[in-house]
Amino acid sequence: MGRMRPCAPSVRSGPSAFVAAFWLTTIGCGRVDYDARDASQLDARRDSATGSDAASDVSGDAGPDADVPFVSCATLHTDDPSLGDGEYTLSVPGHGTFRAECDMSTDGGGWTLAGRHPSGVGFAGDTWRLGSTSYVGDGVLMMPPALVRALAADRYRVRGIATFCEITPAPAYTSGPCSVMRTVYWPGTCAFDTLSLGAHCTESFDDVALTVPTPSNTTPELPCSWHYGLVDADCAAISAIITHHAPADTFDICVGDPATIEHACPGRASEDGSLDLWVR
Repeated sequence: MGRMRPCAPSVRSGPSAFVAAFWLTTIGCGRVDYDARDASQLDARRDSATGSDAASDVSGDAGPDADVPFVSCATLHTDDPSLGDGEYTLSVPGHGTFRAECDMSTDGGGWTLAGRHPSGVGFAGDTWRLGSTSYVGDGVLMMPPALVRALAADRYRVRGIATFCEITPAPAYTSGPCSVMRTVYWPGTCAFDTLSLGAHCTESFDDVALTVPTPSNTTPELPCSWHYGLVDADCAAISAIITHHAPADTFDICVGDPATIEHACPGRASEDGSLDLWVR
């Protein structure tokens, strides 16, 4: 069941009130930490309401139907839209069972945290290792590219923040305080990889509906040779977002503002940026 976290407690009400006893988490009041047993209880609630063991069960509970596990935050959200932000147990075929952070409230909900590079950290390696059972925590984390692709059936979403940037174009290098925040989206057809720039991974948008292309990727030129993962710009412009800036399994990110040319690539002198990668 959920873990106690120091926040003002509250009790959920409504049709999902009996879903496994839980406690509020430390990651924001109202965020709930569920364990794997909640999945069967969610199905039990629905089966009770419908009078049958529904063929659409997603928890893998014991029943006559062909159950499948919760394979992403999106499947959890579809099964019960009332679930809140927090940590959940997921099971992805070929990738095992693990804990992950879910955003159930932004952009329609159902987003799984696939990578996080916090502020104040330079070029950082993958802190999730084979055999780990959790993709949650405050440090740097990065799911293996194959797992990211498996979870990103619909969208990729990247939110980047920079507070100390390179503020003049090369070769006149000057750095200083900046205030940059960008959220960029890519279609699920992007073949995300940390070692290359996959198909459609430069087709970025300013909106989750994918109707407004980011201004920095509207010219038909090739990306820079050092751009990998998700990129919102070609080599003729300063990118707002690059999830990987070198061909390696590290979270090697850049965040910037194409209009002002201010940008930060952590690991370079006097630059500070953070980035979250979510998939749905």
